[in-house]
Amino acid sequence: MQYLLRTALIIAGTLVAWTATAQDVTWEPTAVDTSLHVRSLFVATGRTIFAGTDGGLLRSVDAGDSWTVAGPDGINAFAEDQSGTLLTAGAQGVHRSENGGDSWTQVLPKPESDECLEQFLQFIYVLFVPDGRAFAASVEEDLGSGGGGCKASGHLYQSDRGISWSRIPAGFPEPRAGIVGDTGTFYYGSNGGSIYRATDSQLPGTYLETFGASVTTFAVISESLFAGTGFYAGDNEGVGRGIYRSQDGGETWQQVNTGLIDTTITDLAVYPNGTLLAATYRGGVHRSTDGGDTWLPLNTGLPSLQVTALALTQDGHVYAGTDEGIYRSVRAIGTDTKRPPGEVPERVQLRANYPNPFNLQTTITYALPRSVAVRLAVYDVLGREVAVLVDDTRPAGQHTVTFEAGDLPSGVYLYRLEAGNTVWSGRMLRVK
Repeated sequence: MQYLLRTALIIAGTLVAWTATAQDVTWEPTAVDTSLHVRSLFVATGRTIFAGTDGGLLRSVDAGDSWTVAGPDGINAFAEDQSGTLLTAGAQGVHRSENGGDSWTQVLPKPESDECLEQFLQFIYVLFVPDGRAFAASVEEDLGSGGGGCKASGHLYQSDRGISWSRIPAGFPEPRAGIVGDTGTFYYGSNGGSIYRATDSQLPGTYLETFGASVTTFAVISESLFAGTGFYAGDNEGVGRGIYRSQDGGETWQQVNTGLIDTTITDLAVYPNGTLLAATYRGGVHRSTDGGDTWLPLNTGLPSLQVTALALTQDGHVYAGTDEGIYRSVRAIGTDTKRPPGEVPERVQLRANYPNPFNLQTTITYALPRSVAVRLAVYDVLGREVAVLVDDTRPAGQHTVTFEAGDLPSGVYLYRLEAGNTVWSGRMLRVK
């Protein structure tokens, strides 16, 4: 199973993708042994691809044409900070690397086992937050509970850049997946299907909702928060309840399962252009280009529909981890921004900049329903204007602008699109 945590910047505006139809997407195998079960996938800075498998932590620097064993087995989740420091969480504890995965140091030991089965106890996700702190969640045996039997508890650990760790005293209801926005708000889901919202000073946070199936993964598109649900050892054992979407910070949720072949969700992933991908346990990979309203399967060439993990590259390719190895999309499927001939949007649309975070330059794409005066500018966090990218009348259709950061320091920047009476804005992170 995949327990990846996705760290995201919550970006204001509406993100819309014009992509090709689902039927023209095909997959091809990478060089991974098809007998390996894949738990997690991650694309690090520099386009290195990591795969957590039951045969070890694998690494590829050539787009999956070859793989080498680079770390311990049983990795469930990855995280990377602005400096390139990597963290992994899994059955063997939490490990840290400062050299791109060439070597790893164990910074948290694997959970102790007394009467519980060893494979049941593990670290299930890890994340960095913008100020450099790291968090890791585990399922551990409650050795002090007494009464015999296997009593598991969820624990959350905090660290400064992943070096030294301390356990947060507040109890957590078996945390399973989580996400954090740029405002410092945490959302995390439990094995029992409950969603919580918190800040670091309010952990374990405020209960929001219970879905009745384990929360396995999160994703963010603009102001929409998505939660995928999977297995739950209860009345619906072995069956998830699909994908839920909240557009008000987690206060209310709705199921968005139209078109899903399977509702047991193992992973969610988002392209900067707003394309949303879902991995399912029995139905393969699905894609939504309308914010989760509808889904189409993308399974041509996949020999197994048991997909456990997804990873996205900057050039638009997708990697899918399955119970029979790792597959990649034959072509880029997340960055196709061509709109059908003669089609214009019904309203002004702004996409997230890509890539994000970025180093020297990044691209911003917007679309107009008609010819209109447009102003697109970039500001620092103090509201000072640092660049004007567009200040002119633009015709209907899609437009792409490149922002050159020049000598600007690392940090968060805001971009603001004014098109007639419509205003959209977004955030981007420069990392030198």
